[in-house]
Amino acid sequence: METIPGGAEDNEYGAQTPPYRAANMAITRTSELLALTEFGLERYRKLEPFVSALPKGSKINICTAPGIVLDSFSIVQHQQNFSASAQSLAQQRGKGCFPDPDTFKTQILGDPKEQKHFSETAGTASDFFRATVVVAIGTNQFTLYSLLQRDPKGQVRAQLRSFGTP
Repeated sequence: METIPGGAEDNEYGAQTPPYRAANMAITRTSELLALTEFGLERYRKLEPFVSALPKGSKINICTAPGIVLDSFSIVQHQQNFSASAQSLAQQRGKGCFPDPDTFKTQILGDPKEQKHFSETAGTASDFFRATVVVAIGTNQFTLYSLLQRDPKGQVRAQLRSFGTP
C-alpha cells in the first residue's frame, strides 16, 4: 500500500470528533478534504468547483479548465489573467482548444520549473468524467454519482460509484 508523504496519522484523526483512522491512501472523493484538521467547510466550498479526486497521473485538460485553474500554474502574475473574464475565455474556446498548450507553456510560464510542472500535469484531453443522476419520486430523492473513465479505445467504464453526497 502506498502512503502519502506529509499526511496526518491515526493520532491526529483519532483526536477528532468523531474519531476515525487514517486511510493512508489518496482521496477518492473531494469531500474527504473536510476531514483535514482545520480545513473547514468555508475553505472547501471555495475550492469545490475547482478540484477533483482523480487517479494518480490524471492530467488537467487546459482546453476546458476554468480560468482560475489556468492561473494557478504560474507562481508569478503574468500579463495573461485567464480568471479575469469567464465570458472572454469561453469565446476564445469557441474557436478550439484555448489556450494553445505550447504557447501557454513557453509564453505564459517563463520559469523552467513551471514549464516542467505544466508538461507533467496538463494535457488537452479528458479521460475521466463525473455523472450525476438524481431520481425524485414524490418527496424522496436518490442521487448516484459515478466516476467514468474513457480508455484509449473509446470504451467508457464506471470506476467508482457513490450515493448521497459527493
